[in-house]
Amino acid sequence: MKNIEPRITRQRLVIEARYSAAINREKVKEYLLNLAAELKMTIHPDLKEPIITSATGKSDPIHDGWEGAVFWVESGASIYVWERLNFLTVDIYT
Repeated sequence: MKNIEPRITRQRLVIEARYSAAINREKVKEYLLNLAAELKMTIHPDLKEPIITSATGKSDPIHDGWEGAVFWVESGASIYVWERLNFLTVDIYT
């Protein structure tokens, strides 16, 4: 793929995993805050913390779980958790 903007450094990482720990709103928030700290990213000052929502009861029950996003000044990350499947995916853009 051609790099159409070489002045901006970009990397993407997708993580998919099965999990056995109990996951709730606070765990998703904690994960995204720790990810920002570990990667030395600056959480956008207009938001101050990750946005966490739940799809539970809003669609097909297979999608019950959590979604979270953190906006960094430099980029961002999102996480999607499917509780019924004990499956999650994390998308990191930096």
